[in-house]
Amino acid sequence: MTSTNTLYPDDLVIAILHAVPKTGERRVTADRRQLHQAFFELRGDFPFLTTFCFRNKGYFPESETLDQAFSNLEASGLLERRNETPKYYYVLNQLDRSFDLYIKKRLEENGIAEEAIIHAAEMILPKLSSE
Repeated sequence: MTSTNTLYPDDLVIAILHAVPKTGERRVTADRRQLHQAFFELRGDFPFLTTFCFRNKGYFPESETLDQAFSNLEASGLLERRNETPKYYYVLNQLDRSFDLYIKKRLEENGIAEEAIIHAAEMILPKLSSE
């Protein structure tokens, strides 16, 4: 049986994307290189990001865990790619509800302050610019 306070990689992605400004279209790039590079670069500054293991097998560090987290969020309806060539992940309102109902408490139970997540998001989100 799974504990309700277990923190999953998906939870960390939800927490970071929850910080996407709630004005206009809320989206981040779906470019794998940008996504992976952004998370990889900040792992040293935020220990909770070491959940994402990376290997350097090509042009950029890759994390199967990060790929799976984004895939899970898309499959569960918290993110969506709706353009012909999926260049963007759109952050849906359900993601915010999930954060408020479940993730915020799990972060606290695992000793991760919301301020730390906000700080990580402030550093990661500009690297995931959808422009």
